[in-house]
Amino acid sequence: MRELTKRLTKEKEEALKQQWEECERIKEKAVTDACTALEKRLRNEFALEKELAIAEVLRVAREKFRLKELESIERTKRECESRATEEAARVARLHHQEVQRLEQRYAILHRKYKKEIAHKERVERDFKELQTDYRRFMDYTDGNYHSDYMMRIRNHGMGISKKRVSVVTYEDIEKLDL
Repeated sequence: MRELTKRLTKEKEEALKQQWEECERIKEKAVTDACTALEKRLRNEFALEKELAIAEVLRVAREKFRLKELESIERTKRECESRATEEAARVARLHHQEVQRLEQRYAILHRKYKKEIAHKERVERDFKELQTDYRRFMDYTDGNYHSDYMMRIRNHGMGISKKRVSVVTYEDIEKLDL
């Protein structure tokens, strides 16, 4: 019985040892499986966190880009409006100067025209008075006391009052600034 006890003890120890080894192997496999699962889960979580972080960074970057783009558009609009306003003011100023220059030129030409018309009327009036005086002279003298010079005027001067008199210019008196 001793031997049997020894043998049973030995078998028991052998069975316990095998069972312990089996448990160790199962435990090691479970730890390895758990590590693998944990590693896989951590990789998935890391990938998800990484993707979420990238998505968040991209969202923030897109938002900043959109804001910068809007700001740039507004700044460009303001600059364009400012330039357009300046250009419109410049063109209006040039237009105003041109209008003033042309009005001044018109006023000068109008004054010259009035002077010329007055001069023409004076010359025509003087000529008609001269013709009238000459006619009176001819009527009073009966044609006996006139000179050849007056005859020429009488012969040539009959229709002169009805003709156009050439325009006299005063360019040397009043300059026209163009």
